[in-house]
Amino acid sequence: MISGLEIAILVIIAWIVILTALSGRIAKTKNFQVYGPFLMFKAVKNRGVLDRVARVNGSKIFSRLSVVIVLVFLVGGIILLLYESYLATQIKEVVSVPLTEYLVLPGINRDIPLVYGSVALIFSVVVHELMHGITARKHGLPVSSVGALFFIIPVGAFVEPEQEAMMAADPVVRRRIFAAGPSINIVIALISFLILVFLLMPSVHAYQPGAYVQQVTSDSPASNLILPGSELVSFGNYSGNNILNELQNSTIPPGTMTSVGILSGGTFKQAEMPAGLVITGTLKGYPAYNTIFPGGIIADIGSTPIYNDSSLTNSLDSIAPGTSINITMIYENTTSSAVTYTTINLTTASKYSYYSQYAPGLNSPSFKSESFLGVTASCLGIDGYSMSFMKATVFGSDAIYGGTEGFFTTLSLPFQGLSPVPSALASLFATPFYTPLFWFATNMLFWVFWLSFLLGLTNALPILITDGGQFLKDTLYIFGTKRKIKALSNEKTAGAIANYLGLFIIFLIFWELLIPRII
Repeated sequence: MISGLEIAILVIIAWIVILTALSGRIAKTKNFQVYGPFLMFKAVKNRGVLDRVARVNGSKIFSRLSVVIVLVFLVGGIILLLYESYLATQIKEVVSVPLTEYLVLPGINRDIPLVYGSVALIFSVVVHELMHGITARKHGLPVSSVGALFFIIPVGAFVEPEQEAMMAADPVVRRRIFAAGPSINIVIALISFLILVFLLMPSVHAYQPGAYVQQVTSDSPASNLILPGSELVSFGNYSGNNILNELQNSTIPPGTMTSVGILSGGTFKQAEMPAGLVITGTLKGYPAYNTIFPGGIIADIGSTPIYNDSSLTNSLDSIAPGTSINITMIYENTTSSAVTYTTINLTTASKYSYYSQYAPGLNSPSFKSESFLGVTASCLGIDGYSMSFMKATVFGSDAIYGGTEGFFTTLSLPFQGLSPVPSALASLFATPFYTPLFWFATNMLFWVFWLSFLLGLTNALPILITDGGQFLKDTLYIFGTKRKIKALSNEKTAGAIANYLGLFIIFLIFWELLIPRII
């Protein structure tokens, strides 16, 4: 069966072929023009709308403020790229981000939804371009045309100030015009974010405090009882928003049948399942691979019971690498519920060797005396977060109270499958008005925030094809003129510096993409 991605690729190819074949005829029309794979529609009679908007508030305060906004994001964007380039040297190909996730194309990038992503992208681009034109008119510069840009569907708008007038304009004014687009995107992103955090988030509450289950290990005892997207309300005496933290410190003997409370799709049920630390995966090339299988519960290592992740780590840290050990595993047949105990003999590997290969920046000499099996594990075989954390995360407040890490967690929600908010997760919250409409508004606001922020940040970077490139040229020239720095007060020199910095930024982007796949 042909996939959605393959259909999208075929449609794009067909679009480009048709556009290429008709480019000669299109060039003869008055209002249409082919620009690479894009079809441009130009209107020269509707430019007055920019003047009408510009006259609503004749103040130029925003155009001045936009310079500060873009300057902050320009510097911040470069610092972020430098930091990410460093992190790229610490990440191996097995865990690096797929290249397809760098394409910000709704419907093609699997993490960007077609409807929400397309609407938010078109809105962000239209506002971006209109703000260029409005700022140009506020400063008296003529605009030759306005129009729409098509790539199969409308993907944005554009405004064309007259080129000669732009180049002849005062660099201070020109800089404001180029800064207006990215800055309005950033302002819109901020407004959308504040609505999410301070208006929509306080209006919802979880039906039950507990733990949202994001993943369940296949073949584990939990796989027959708990579905991803459900909520673990209780486990034995543990309950509430801290249930996962309490499970991580559990002292219930491995394999002990314990009652669980589960909320799924508005239905509550109770069942029993064995306690313990479940193997979620093994790493090829290490002792546990093809010996210990995912879904099993670790009962003990030698004579030491393994209650939780901490006891597993402590046990292995006390064993020298190269030691022969016996591990007792508990496996439950998910069909018949029959339980079997299996003892496995393994020779441990070195934790130092593992970190040398996969995370050299995190390695430590102390790891040379500590053992490594090559397993990942979680309590009950489930991964998730407290409902209070999920509420804060999907509505963005984690970006405010969680510091830098919280902010990047919010930006990564699409890649975690948490935006648009999954229907299973949404069903665990009570909303203040018609539920489908509430979640549509929430998801739409998030994508306006996400794509507006990304568009603003990208255009603030001084790359040759972005607003930030010309912005930096004018900024360097203005600074050189005011400070009487001879080199910078020459527009060609300022432009050359900005161009070289732009090439360096492109190098950093390719470095981030390629290095994890090479080293």
